[in-house]
Amino acid sequence: MDMSLLKGRDIQGDLDRITYIRAKTRNKLFSIKIVPALREILLKYNEGKIEENPFVLPILPNKK
Repeated sequence: MDMSLLKGRDIQGDLDRITYIRAKTRNKLFSIKIVPALREILLKYNEGKIEENPFVLPILPNKK
């Protein structure tokens, strides 16, 4: 579920880290390093425009 709710604002730096608060518990901040393979996936699904998309992965419909 957390991956489906990942937003562009959760991506820090130049695709360096993902930081988010878990949707279910809402009490712990996670900071995950983005490795090269993940970077490729993020760029593929966002055509290099992560900050412009409401959701990073095309799991949920984009509602603006």
